[in-house]
Amino acid sequence: MFSRRHMRAMFERLAHSSIMRLSESSMEKLFDLTLMMTKYQIQSVVMPEQILTVTMNHLSGMRRIAKQEDDIQELIRNAHAMFLMLYGPVPVTEWNLIRHQMLNFFQDCRVKVSVLLRDEKQFDDGHFVYLPQKDPIELPPDVETPGVTKYYENGEFVKSTQWPVTRTYIPLQNTESRNLDAEVRSTTLGISIFTNEMSVNVSAWHLGGGLHSESAG
Repeated sequence: MFSRRHMRAMFERLAHSSIMRLSESSMEKLFDLTLMMTKYQIQSVVMPEQILTVTMNHLSGMRRIAKQEDDIQELIRNAHAMFLMLYGPVPVTEWNLIRHQMLNFFQDCRVKVSVLLRDEKQFDDGHFVYLPQKDPIELPPDVETPGVTKYYENGEFVKSTQWPVTRTYIPLQNTESRNLDAEVRSTTLGISIFTNEMSVNVSAWHLGGGLHSESAG
């Protein structure tokens, strides 16, 4: 992976490739916000191969924004095809290694994001709330719900007993789809955090174009 310095340089080039011009302070806040939201998405996936689904959601969001631009639509379709060609065949074991490598890259990023703080998805020290108590825990396909003990004799199933658990477990609500036109996928991670009006923090944007984020030190 790129170093943080090279990542920042590439980010600035991308940001300045449009007509948008940002001050140094606004660029720093935008970069921090991008790092933190990427870290949040990578940490929150139910299974490591969902990283590709997060990318599909991001591409679909870009496609909706640029729906009137045929040339941009073509570029997005090409990017989608390349992602599927390169990462579609990757086995889950390699996805797990990819996820761990990405989390290692982000481990020192602890910038507070107003949207996450308000939605109780982040602590005041910049760490994320992992598996919030108020939310059910989603289980990957073919994973049995915790709370059941099965007994076997001579390799044959005999009985099972249920014991109480403190959390609610549910299977993934939607099947996986890597089609660019898919309306629903196995996760909403990768969709703009400002899509849901309930998650829009009006104070997140200032007249100077900066993004509201706070360094956790």
